[in-house]
Amino acid sequence: MVAGSRVLLSDKYEAYGVQYRRFGHVGRVRARKAVILCAGTVGSSKILMLSGMGPKHHLQSLKIPLIQDLPVGQNLQDHVTTGLDIVILNQTLPLNVANIASLSSALDYLFYGTGPWTSPGCEAVAVVHSDLSDPQTDPPDLQLMAIPSGASSDDGAHLYTTVGITDKVWQGYFATLSGQQVASFLPVLLHPKSKGEILLRDGDPNSLPLINPRYLTDQRDVDTLYRGILLIKKLINTPAMQSLGASLNPNIMPGCEQFLFDSEDYWKCYIRHLTLTAYHPVGTCKMGPKSDPSSVVDFDLRVHNSHHLYVIDASIMPSLPSGNINAAVVMIAEKGAEIVERYWAHKAMVCHQREVFLPTKVSLKVP
Repeated sequence: MVAGSRVLLSDKYEAYGVQYRRFGHVGRVRARKAVILCAGTVGSSKILMLSGMGPKHHLQSLKIPLIQDLPVGQNLQDHVTTGLDIVILNQTLPLNVANIASLSSALDYLFYGTGPWTSPGCEAVAVVHSDLSDPQTDPPDLQLMAIPSGASSDDGAHLYTTVGITDKVWQGYFATLSGQQVASFLPVLLHPKSKGEILLRDGDPNSLPLINPRYLTDQRDVDTLYRGILLIKKLINTPAMQSLGASLNPNIMPGCEQFLFDSEDYWKCYIRHLTLTAYHPVGTCKMGPKSDPSSVVDFDLRVHNSHHLYVIDASIMPSLPSGNINAAVVMIAEKGAEIVERYWAHKAMVCHQREVFLPTKVSLKVP
């Protein structure tokens, strides 16, 4: 489906196709079996709301005819992190901008499979429990990523604008690090308590949606990330890191000058001034039973109170996994395809030969 589409429904219930706009022209495509939305956490919720399926008061305020009153766009969750350029080293590492840009590095990679081009960028990942989570009952609440570079490593050519660092923060915290060897240790908040929402700007399919992630609105998220900073300080003091001359970046984060450097108040201020998305948004078409007023799709990924309409992407996740979401999204896609395929195979009374010998599980519902 292209941007700006909406689902076509008969009797406010059965999905029979989609309407789309391309190159200024509006077209319609009829579905023979089902309509499957897989436009992502932002896109799928936008399409449903444009189709009249979403929060009643929001759609009515935009004069979009209401078909189903569902909490589409709510429950937005994302992994957030901090810690860019937090460590300074007194030794130059092999992975730096000069080495990556050199012709010899390109040749080493192409002919021998060696050199800095073989690096994934993130050199190490750890998943840990802070003292705010119980290892016996809770999932890990922090992920730590070690990256041998930072926003200042390319003198602001890339990350400065990519992650939205303001001029004030760049000049006060990052700019003076140009030419120095820095490292980024990024504590990632795995299970944020803060939840945001996605709304429509207006009823125009070409308008960008309004995304309000509400990062760090729950103080518990700041407290958890602060535990990540404490973990970084412990790592800096290990013999391995001290052999590289590791130390905390002494520059004061602009906006936090009133706090003593390296105090708890300082780091919590730092976190609120330098928090980045990990680009793992989920949850805006939450999966759950129909009795759950916060859910949008059932355990077979069908939109509540509809027929032949599915959502199969990260937006159906009720909560975030304890790590990057890629594998979970692939699983959702595979299982979703199986669910739809099996529904129509059962309706047509046909089956695969493997089903005679291998039992299969259709629903995503946890026993």
